[in-house]
Amino acid sequence: MLQSSFKRGGSIFLKGEGFTLIELMIYVSVFVVIGALGATVLDFTLRTKKVNTRLNEVYLNTEKAISQIIERVQVSTVIKDTTTSDILDLEMASSTINPTKFTLQNSAVVIKEGNNATTTITPSTIIVSLLSFTRISNASSTINSSSTSVQITIRAAYNDNGAADEATSYTLQTTAMPL
Repeated sequence: MLQSSFKRGGSIFLKGEGFTLIELMIYVSVFVVIGALGATVLDFTLRTKKVNTRLNEVYLNTEKAISQIIERVQVSTVIKDTTTSDILDLEMASSTINPTKFTLQNSAVVIKEGNNATTTITPSTIIVSLLSFTRISNASSTINSSSTSVQITIRAAYNDNGAADEATSYTLQTTAMPL
């Protein structure tokens, strides 16, 4: 049997079975606050995962592009001197891929080998905003008295519906030389 909350003692809670309206409101309020905190943590976790996934994609594809450039530089016979820093022009031993040129075209790194068509080496999921080549003459090199190397700088970000997601921007700089 339920006892009234207005009996002696002044308690606003029931002394028997069930919950009062006030008790129910307190429990619901606690669950709402806990649920809101959980949703906030979940939202933050999902956003962080999204940024990390995008960063990983930018990093891996930028590394892949730079590796392809380095491979071609290493098998080239001469790094040609160009008037602009946005083109890498390589002289190759094989006439089918001579010359080999790298450049930035429509926010992507492209390669043109010999008379072959231009090939994009970065996927559409990333936007390359900078591709720069600086030819460095190593006249005093002990390896080869006429060796030349090239400094390569590339900056890319995740393609977020046609705009670069600056939170995922990644810049890589390295140097390569013919072997």
